[in-house]
Amino acid sequence: MQLPQPRQYTVNDFQEWAQRDALVLQPKFQRRKVWHEKAKSYLLDSMVRGFPVPPIYVREILDANRRKTVREVVDGQQRLQTVLDFLDCKQAILKAHNKDAGGKTFEELAGQARRDFLNYPFTVVVLVGADDATVFRTFERLNSYTLPLNSQEKLNAKYFGAFKQFVFGVGQDHLEFWRQNEILTNRNIVRMGEAELTSELVVAMLDGLQDKKKSLESFYKKHDDEFPRGRRIRREFEACISRIAEVMAGEIKETPYGKRVLFYSLFCVVYDLQFGLPGSPRERQRIPASAHAAVRRALKRLGDVLEAEEPTPAQARFIEACARQTDNIGPRKVRHKHILEAIESAL
Repeated sequence: MQLPQPRQYTVNDFQEWAQRDALVLQPKFQRRKVWHEKAKSYLLDSMVRGFPVPPIYVREILDANRRKTVREVVDGQQRLQTVLDFLDCKQAILKAHNKDAGGKTFEELAGQARRDFLNYPFTVVVLVGADDATVFRTFERLNSYTLPLNSQEKLNAKYFGAFKQFVFGVGQDHLEFWRQNEILTNRNIVRMGEAELTSELVVAMLDGLQDKKKSLESFYKKHDDEFPRGRRIRREFEACISRIAEVMAGEIKETPYGKRVLFYSLFCVVYDLQFGLPGSPRERQRIPASAHAAVRRALKRLGDVLEAEEPTPAQARFIEACARQTDNIGPRKVRHKHILEAIESAL
């Protein structure tokens, strides 16, 4: 086999090959799994917006009998089938993904949008002169370099609907906050850490403190078709982030609350005070600007407990809740109680 040759081909190139019967979408290598509508719409929306999509792998075969080059799609069948269906007006983008293009077929797009889509460039890795065994070995090796997906990346690959769009948008809108306060590192963000943290916080706002391992996916599934509470949740989310930033006065990263575990609990306590967690019996209570300094000192005193050499039994429970099984419901409740008491003592 010759060395793989990366090239660029447009959507229109693939359409012309399909029309000339020179494109094979389902050779023996391809999985027969069918994408659901949200996955198809998400791909099309990415292309309409000009975002990159993963490379496509094809094997070029010279068909001497028909005197033409045939391209077998080794990897990318679902993407290309979705694109061809869109061009044939058998597929549309969902409004949840694109308010402007949502609900429209290809023919219903504006003229420039249609031209841009036809000119969309795919990166295509061409395998020239490869036999079946070589193709299988190629993908065995490619897969050996792939990092296992973490839990958030699995959710990202499985869900494409309203809840995912919402939490991803909110998480990305606060990237500067996560970075500046060192709550998340760039490495965390590359592995979708901001989407996971935002998901956990939004789920708490919707349904109270949760056991992370059991609850996140159920909310992605429940709100996949629509998430009508999104506008209110976003407004309250931003209010809590702003209040935390004001109270901590730029010192979050200098305290234990810059760690993801304790930031989660601090956010939930602030939300509980301002808006009330679901099921919380507590009356709403503002944190006035005049109390910010006192609240900050109280939170720092609680944070200092983590370094105590001889903690009291209550302090020991807090320390343990910050160190072990931190995303389980039990430790989350313990942290919530201690942080809430610390803030209320300063009001």
